[in-house]
Amino acid sequence: MFILPQNQQKCKQKKLGEKLGWLPSGGMTTLGTSGGAADVAVHMVMPVIVLAVSMAGTNIRYIRSAVLEILQQDYLRTARAKGIGHFLVINKHALRNALVPIVTVIGMEIPVLFGGSIIVEQGFSWPGLGLMTMSAITNRDYPVIMGVCLLSAIVVLLGNLLTDILYAVVDPTIKLQ
Repeated sequence: MFILPQNQQKCKQKKLGEKLGWLPSGGMTTLGTSGGAADVAVHMVMPVIVLAVSMAGTNIRYIRSAVLEILQQDYLRTARAKGIGHFLVINKHALRNALVPIVTVIGMEIPVLFGGSIIVEQGFSWPGLGLMTMSAITNRDYPVIMGVCLLSAIVVLLGNLLTDILYAVVDPTIKLQ
C-alpha cells in the first residue's frame, strides 16, 4: 500500500485544506458545529481518496492482466468468429471468467484496507480505532492491543468468508454446501 511520508501528507493536507479552502484538513467534524451528516461527509473526502488511490493502481493492473489473459482463450476467439460483437465478448464472456482471480485479489485486500484505515485515521486526526490503537501502543496497554489484534483476525476471517461466498456467485461451477 502506498502512503506518503508524514511530512508530505501534512503538506498536501495543508495545501488542499487551508490554502485552497476546498476541503477540511483533518478531524471528523468542523469545530464549533454539531457535525451533521453533510459535515462528516465533507471531512471524509480526503481520507477516502487516500485509501482508494492507494489500492486502485494495483487493482487496475491486476484486472487488466486477468482480462488480457482470458481474451487469449480459444472460446473467445470462437465467439468472435461466430460474429458476436466486441462488447458482448468482453462484457459477457471474458469479464465473467476473469472475475474469479479478481475476487481473490480484492478479498485479500480487505485486511490491508482495515490496516490502512488505522494509519489514515492517524494522518487525518479521525477519532476511531487508529487513535485507540496508537494510544494503546504508546501507553503499553496490552489488553487493548490484544483486542485490536483479535479484531484484525476477525476481519481477515470475514474477508475470506466473503471471498468464498463471492466465488459461488461469480463462478456457477463452484457450489456452496
